[in-house]
Amino acid sequence: MRLSRLKIGEILLILFFVSGFLFVRLYRFPDTFHFYHDQPLFSIKALEIWESKDIPLIGPPISFNLEGRQVFQGGIIYLAQLFFLLIGGFDPKNSTLAFILFSSLMVIPLWLGAKKMGGTKAATLAIATYAFLPPIITGTLELTNPYYQLALTPILIYILSHYLHRDTWQLAGLVGLAMGILLQFHYQFVLVIMVVMFYLIICRPRITWVQLGAVLVGGAIGFSPLIVFELRNNFYNLRTIGLYLQHWDEFARQLGGGGLPIQYFLSLMLVGVTVIATVLASKIPKPMIFVIVGVMAGWAVRDFVISPKQGGILKNWKYQDELKVNEIVRRENLTNYNIVMWYDTRSITQRYLFLINNTKFDFENYRNNQYLFVVYKNEEWQSDGAYELNTFKPAKTIEEWKNNESYNLYLSERTSGTE
Repeated sequence: MRLSRLKIGEILLILFFVSGFLFVRLYRFPDTFHFYHDQPLFSIKALEIWESKDIPLIGPPISFNLEGRQVFQGGIIYLAQLFFLLIGGFDPKNSTLAFILFSSLMVIPLWLGAKKMGGTKAATLAIATYAFLPPIITGTLELTNPYYQLALTPILIYILSHYLHRDTWQLAGLVGLAMGILLQFHYQFVLVIMVVMFYLIICRPRITWVQLGAVLVGGAIGFSPLIVFELRNNFYNLRTIGLYLQHWDEFARQLGGGGLPIQYFLSLMLVGVTVIATVLASKIPKPMIFVIVGVMAGWAVRDFVISPKQGGILKNWKYQDELKVNEIVRRENLTNYNIVMWYDTRSITQRYLFLINNTKFDFENYRNNQYLFVVYKNEEWQSDGAYELNTFKPAKTIEEWKNNESYNLYLSERTSGTE
């Protein structure tokens, strides 16, 4: 289905969901926006890529670490990060707004694809899920890899819908290409690939061996940066996965200890809802469709407009507080200093803010800096055992600023030279 063939009613429906998508995400955005952990970490790497013009084969590793080895994901993560940072002028908030706007436009291919696969009712359920389901709302508010994967999944659904109606090897290859590219963002996407292949082979058994081969070749092309990395590095990722399997108890302990956050399964959730809707939507009465959409929209408004939770996992700490710290530190105009935040002793967010303001210093040197800025609830930071703080002794506090109602900014100076 082409955009030019859409009826006025469909266009209005799409506009309603795009508007609703943006409303529930942006109404409280200034208060709930946050930028820490993976977001600034990936942004620093993206900034390095922009300055060096060196496109990487690999991206960040997964969180599991066994004997110092981790499995690396695709370099496309840093390229996606760079894309939105460029649109937003490297400003975290503006770049995130650009990502939210991009994600809202993905309502269009999701509607076209889901309708082609299962009709108007299936498409309505799919885009309502994408626009209003709270976990997916959260999944379009940050610049990080599982959320890029989620925002691009509607393109896969759109391509898949065309393959199901024309079943050519070229379209089969495009399905594989899309899945290979999306797999680079996070390996849990293998679950989505399994759902898609099950749907193609079992539910719609029209795929030929030639088309199946095209899917595999397309997937290999989409995943090729990591394949090249494996060939150049003696199959590092595969050998690391083998190590995980050899030490399954330890791997399972790490997996079970922290669990897998829901954001890693948002793409699977969207594809699963779309596939189920295409199979069952025709059996659901139209009034029930309206009820389901209304419940999801009400849930979204309650959780993100009426009673929104502070974005992220940090309490009593907002992006404005980060900016205030950065402004004070730069205003002091010191040299030979470093920064430690209460929630991140390496202060990755502050590092990124300094870099985009053309301020560079030895971020990793905590043993020889003369001054240390510390954001903490009180001066008990001096008894904190973290390396970045423990190496700054003996020291005295020479200035203090109240950053917000919960946290202060302290400036300390070594009292007996460097170690």
